Order: sequence, then structure tokens, then C-alpha cells
Amino acid sequence: MPDHLCAPKKANGGACTGMNQCTSGTCTDGVCCNMACGGLCEACNVAGSVGTCSAVPSNTDPANECMDTQVCNGNKECRKINGETCAGATDCLTDNCIDSVCCNSTCSGTCLACNVAGSLGTCSSVPAGTDPAMECAGALNCNGVSPTPACQKADGQSCTVGAECGSGNCIDGVCCNTACGTQCEACNLAGSLGTCTPVPAGSDPAGECSAGTPDCNGNKACGKGPGGVACVPGAMNVCVGNVNCPAGGVCVVATGELCIPNAMGACSDGMGGAVACPAGGTCP
Repeated sequence: MPDHLCAPKKANGGACTGMNQCTSGTCTDGVCCNMACGGLCEACNVAGSVGTCSAVPSNTDPANECMDTQVCNGNKECRKINGETCAGATDCLTDNCIDSVCCNSTCSGTCLACNVAGSLGTCSSVPAGTDPAMECAGALNCNGVSPTPACQKADGQSCTVGAECGSGNCIDGVCCNTACGTQCEACNLAGSLGTCTPVPAGSDPAGECSAGTPDCNGNKACGKGPGGVACVPGAMNVCVGNVNCPAGGVCVVATGELCIPNAMGACSDGMGGAVACPAGGTCP
């Protein structure tokens, strides 16, 4: 018997380790291939096309041919993935270069962007109260609502109806963060415009309290203010125990009087100072 036997050569798609095993004379990517198949982002072992030199699937790079985080685009080219910086559509796998980054969509709506911090490469609503692309008219800003943002007023801006506001709440003449409907709270207090806040003890701007309890108590009710609530500096007898509101604007009350649990500086220490209110809500 001869020392060596001749084996038939394999058709395209057959497994091989050398070109001499293939009828095509080409062994590429471990299979007999119809051509040399050495171009960028092409292979001869692509599922469904084994034995035929083909483009590797989009968003893959099995041979690590592309630079950095780039991938093949299914058309024998390397492209950047979403979130990478770009100069034009042809830089990106998605063909969308938006706001100087590769984006998952055309991102063409009002108050949408592809470079929002924390969401680079994903078309997202820009933060409420901002308008980075200056799309909104006048004093309007983007409302931050996802997925369909619009231009509306931010909390704290003047309004006449809720439809003007991103929050949908026009309270006390300003856009407000909540409906703010509890007794003795307001959204237009100085220093807190746009945020629903308890009305300070010693005041009642909306005239909600009766003659028997003429003022709000700083804790969303009418009456004397417990220790630790905001009050109108200098207002007489507005804190529990008929204590005047001190210059600091916070009720400081005596031993045994009600206070806001854990509020700092709510209780008199009997020596001209103040201590925190205990968890039980009564000054020591």
C-alpha cells in the first residue's frame, strides 16, 4: 500500500486548516472560502454565509479590526458607537451624529438632546427649567417631561393658569412644584418661590384662619406655632405659650410646650439658648 493517500479537496464552507485542502485554494477563518477575504470587517465564517466572503454583522467586530470602541457597520466599514464624539453622520454606526455625539435616533423633537449628562448617545429630554438649544420663546423653558417634552414655565415663574407650567400647577401666581392645597401653605413665599412651603407662624396671607386663631402656625394649620417652625420675626404671641417670634425667625418655646420632633433650636434651655426638640415632640 502507498505511504500517503490523497483526500478529496473540500468545497467552500468545509472546515480546513490549510489552503491545499480547499478546491478554491483559499482557507480563511477556518473554512474553505470562495476568495481570500482579507478586507476590513469581512469574514468567511459568517452564520448563514459560511464559505462565502461576507460583511460581518453590524455592531460586531469579531477580529478586533476597528479602533478603540468602534465596530463594524455591516457594510465592511468601522463606525463609532452611540455616545462617542462625532463630526458627521458617516462617523456613526446609526448614521446619526446629533449634538456632536453618535445618537440612537435622529432626536429631532423640541427639548430633546443626545448629549444630556448621564444619557450620552440616547435621545433624552433636557432637564426641566433649561433650554440649551434656545428652542423656547420668551421666558419659557423645557419642562423635562419624557418622552414628549415641551416648552413651559419653570417652578417659580409667574403664571395665570396651570397649562403654562411644566409642573401643571399655577399656585399663588407662580408655577409650583405641587398642587399646594393644604391649609396655611403657599408657593410664593420669599426665598421659596415655586416650592410649596408652610406659611410662617404669625401670618395668614390668604386669610384662611378664623378670628379665634387669626394666624397660621408654621406647620400647615391655624394657631400658635410649635417650637422649631418658621415665624415672622418680631410677631407678638405667635408661638405656643404666647411666645413672641425671635429675630431668628424660628419659634423657641418653653419646657412642656409642643415642638417639631428633631427640629434644631426649637426649645429654650432656660439660659438664653435653644436646644433641639426631642423625638416625642415636647420640649424638655
